[in-house]
Amino acid sequence: MNTTAVSTMPTGTVGNTKLINDVRQHIATLLPPGVVPSKYVVLEEFPRLPNGKTDRSRLPAPITAPVAAKIEHVSPRTELERTVATVWNEILGLGAEDVDIDTPFSELGGSSLSMMQMAARVKLVTGQRVDVRKFIAAPTIRSLSAELSGTTPSTTIVRPLHYADEHTMRTDAQLPDDIKPEFDRDISRESRNVLLTGGTGYTGAFLLRELLDRSSATVTVLARGARPADVVQRVVANLAEYELNRPGDEDRIAGVPGDVSRPYLGMRPDDYARAAADSDVIIHNAADSRWTTSYSEVKVTNVLGTLEVLRLARTGGNTPVHYVGSTGSLPTKPGTSVWHEQANDDLDGVLGGYRQTKWVSDQLMHQARERGMRVTVFRPGALVGAQSTGACSTETFINHLIRGWVGLGCAMRYDLQVEMVPIDYFARVVAHIALDAREPQTYHVLGTAPVMMDDVLDHLLAYGYDLESLDYAEWYARLLAAADRGEDNDLVPYLPLFSPDAPGLEIGLAGNSPRFVDDNLVAALAGSDVRQLSLTREVMFTYLDYFVRTGFLPPPPDRSGASPFTESENAR
Repeated sequence: MNTTAVSTMPTGTVGNTKLINDVRQHIATLLPPGVVPSKYVVLEEFPRLPNGKTDRSRLPAPITAPVAAKIEHVSPRTELERTVATVWNEILGLGAEDVDIDTPFSELGGSSLSMMQMAARVKLVTGQRVDVRKFIAAPTIRSLSAELSGTTPSTTIVRPLHYADEHTMRTDAQLPDDIKPEFDRDISRESRNVLLTGGTGYTGAFLLRELLDRSSATVTVLARGARPADVVQRVVANLAEYELNRPGDEDRIAGVPGDVSRPYLGMRPDDYARAAADSDVIIHNAADSRWTTSYSEVKVTNVLGTLEVLRLARTGGNTPVHYVGSTGSLPTKPGTSVWHEQANDDLDGVLGGYRQTKWVSDQLMHQARERGMRVTVFRPGALVGAQSTGACSTETFINHLIRGWVGLGCAMRYDLQVEMVPIDYFARVVAHIALDAREPQTYHVLGTAPVMMDDVLDHLLAYGYDLESLDYAEWYARLLAAADRGEDNDLVPYLPLFSPDAPGLEIGLAGNSPRFVDDNLVAALAGSDVRQLSLTREVMFTYLDYFVRTGFLPPPPDRSGASPFTESENAR
């Protein structure tokens, strides 16, 4: 649950309750209901760190009863509200608790999965389908019951939970005054220590492998853990998960306990000072990449974490920072748009909490470079499996889409273009550039050619999966039916990103054909050994083989109709 601390002079219990209610009502005018904090703490003043920032570690625990901050507890009043409340009690394990009809679903412990389970149960007992997009905008028993009974005013505006408004984004994209070079360290020597964030994730595993293979440097990984040894253990296990571990890796990997979402990156003071002094290069890869989570939730890691990395680089003497961004930070627009390897101030068409935080962080990084900091920005397309083994994270939208199709037994035909970039190629690009002490630039890291969503479906059919090929509207109806039946399909949690007519802009726009200029990258890779394979059927089958081998996908019923592999070519 979210918590807000309010700094004020105490005025007694009654006075504090009134203050909390006033604050809550004000916040409710700024945020969607699902992210309005449910617990509040009144303090005389905030505990401070030496630099004047709030010391989160010294904040007291929140009160245990969030209802203390509510204006009034309202019990279910109608038969329909009582029916919905009973479903909520069962799904959320609340027993016979008298649920307040104005308390958002998430504040009672609801998640995206339990939301879909709730929607399926409501459909079963009432015979009416829950409109998930509308429910996310107004996730209470009162609003849901009004929607089901047809009494919701026609003027109701659905405000997507995962969007931030333009004012919030532009405000968050203003680089604080303290982030600027204090002095410049010598970067002419070979990198002896590389600091990597996000080293316990998918992209981090491949980045770490390339950094170890392409240098003699010690790679220090910042990650959660009680001790440095715990961090190293997690990192090595993560390498093994993607078949990347090698004998002797532990001798070149150092761990530092920390948390990107916290002040000073969650490090102890001595660890922070050592990281600032010893790091020759910082590769900032850590990110919260959940697509269906609100901007305010992913902002903590994706935006505030970016600022903390820049502060560490400043403290260390303008240490070079290599930031893993995304082409998703660029707007989605109809037709053809040309995007150059430079800062982009346009946010019209940057939708969804994750993409919006990447736009903000991209802005912050470019502003830091303008102030003289050594910041390099990489904007990759959609990262997919390794060219050689197919190893990849299954926790990406494109892979959930593939398994969702297979689970449904049908797929949608849709004119959607995707930039697919093999993860091992991307990791080689970053390592090659980061270890070469180049002047800071912005790089677009693309596939050899755009891939159409229909091409992905054709590869699945050729591999042997028996999938009906449907137009979007019919496919969407099939997905809704699966959700109503309570099926555990990978795409059910993504339902808020789909509408009856088309996928949301977070996923893509039909007919959108962006052109990403990559002249900087071509120049940087000239004469290097960094090459990318064309995304042929052979490479796609390598990915599918990995999915089947690891149990992510069931084996196809028939491979006899598969087309012969085509010869792969090196293109970049």
